[in-house]
Amino acid sequence: MSLELTPADRRSPLWLDIAEHLTKRLERARQDNDASRPIERTEHTRGRIFELKSLLALAEDRPHAD
Repeated sequence: MSLELTPADRRSPLWLDIAEHLTKRLERARQDNDASRPIERTEHTRGRIFELKSLLALAEDRPHAD
């Protein structure tokens, strides 16, 4: 089952707030990924980046990563 947002959902104040929050978290995760860290931490950070991008992609008109 896949979640899809309608055009009205994408313009809702709630989604816009969530997307802004996720974008800020993504920026922090990318900065963390650029730092020199142990491989386990890097793998965890890359997983977080993938999930954040997947959530933000809900508002796009294209297939989503499952």
